[in-house]
Amino acid sequence: MLPVGVWRRELLELRVRRGSLLLGMVVPMAVALPLLGANPPALHAAAAYTTLAVLTGALVAGRRAAGLRREGLMGRLLATPASPYRLFVETLLAQVALDWVRVLPLLLAVAARYRCAPGAFGELLVAAVPALLLADLVGVAAAAAAGSRGEVPLYALVALLPLLFLAGAYTPAADSPLRAAVASVLPFTGLHRAMLAAVGGGPVPAPGPLLGGAAAAALAWLALGLLVLRRRLKRLE
Repeated sequence: MLPVGVWRRELLELRVRRGSLLLGMVVPMAVALPLLGANPPALHAAAAYTTLAVLTGALVAGRRAAGLRREGLMGRLLATPASPYRLFVETLLAQVALDWVRVLPLLLAVAARYRCAPGAFGELLVAAVPALLLADLVGVAAAAAAGSRGEVPLYALVALLPLLFLAGAYTPAADSPLRAAVASVLPFTGLHRAMLAAVGGGPVPAPGPLLGGAAAAALAWLALGLLVLRRRLKRLE
């Protein structure tokens, strides 16, 4: 059966490489086990879980993008009869869906460990989607900037850690008006707030502003990614 469309291709690849998806689910859980078995302050726990979820998405997406780049991704996008922008969006959304599956065991473990309310857990599941979208965009950018596949994690870390700091994952963003403004356009902010509520370190945020703001920020970052892709493609024409 030939792959027709991005989603069909991803499903076919999963049949061949099931172990990679399982490994991607096991590794975040293995890293989080010492923290899950301890009793750190809620602020520290939420920061660690948020960072782990975001890094999982960025590193996997960066590694995948580096492989596609090595195979001549830009030339293939220009040669395809379909819209390269639609293919980029579909590939990115497929990656986000797979990354959400990868971090799902971690989110379930957090919910079970801290016995979070169903509403808080539901917000955590949904808030992870736009956060992973931005993380995957960062991973793609890291793959484009890195000189080799081995450099991708370093570039991803250099880009992600300041964004997580600005989002308030490590220190409250509300302490600075400028940081609060920047945090409002980062989907990581919504994930951290939902994670903080899940571990019992804060009230459950109102779902409308939390998820609506995170989704709007994710769409804005996606639009920026498409703009960068357009400029790259025009240079190759």
